[in-house]
Amino acid sequence: MSVGYRAFATALVFVFVTIAFVLIFTGEPRTVDGQAGGNFVRNILFDFQTLITGVLALAAAWWTVRTMQVADEKANLRHNQAMELATRSDRLKLERALTPQYSELRQCLSHAITTQTKRQPTEDDAGALVEVPFRDYVFRIVILYARISGILDLPHFKEGEALFGGQLMYAIWDLRKRTAFLADDIQAAQKYYGKEFEPDFVFDDWLDEGGPHNIDGYVDYCVNVLPVVLQDMERIAKMYQIDL
Repeated sequence: MSVGYRAFATALVFVFVTIAFVLIFTGEPRTVDGQAGGNFVRNILFDFQTLITGVLALAAAWWTVRTMQVADEKANLRHNQAMELATRSDRLKLERALTPQYSELRQCLSHAITTQTKRQPTEDDAGALVEVPFRDYVFRIVILYARISGILDLPHFKEGEALFGGQLMYAIWDLRKRTAFLADDIQAAQKYYGKEFEPDFVFDDWLDEGGPHNIDGYVDYCVNVLPVVLQDMERIAKMYQIDL
């Protein structure tokens, strides 16, 4: 029952009760052949015994309904408290898994999008497209890889991961698998393009096997998969009332 309807019903009952009492105390008393006089109160009780009985029955019914409502409210409160205790542990695990990892993954997505832009071909003075050398942006991808692998390896992230939904769990599993697959290529790139160049390292094999291509593809992968991960994180955070 809405608040407005309940207020209207209460006002209507108040009006009827007021009218009844006005008629009782201001109306002309009954006149019956052979009967006259008598106590005023006894006459009122006699004249309105059916009404009084009905009012008392309604009051008893209202009291019964109200008592049942109070009992239901207390039962719901106890149920909610029990559910809160049951889900508190799961909520804490999810909160530790989502914060601040959600914000850090958003930064990783922004970093990947910027890297994707920086590697786009540029025009020279003649208007011809010139490819951006992989060396100029490879360490941006190294940083992206390091940040994501660090998040995925956090123990509290792994603990809360068991409570993720199916789509989010699969996306995280795939992200972890793709990131782990890149580990050897990232290590080789740091040796090949870094200051600590290792002349004894067989870079020809790594280059022929497409190591730089694997690293470069990681950027596009992150741009595609991280929005799915973030969206599902937002959904589960809303479900458990977790502030991100």
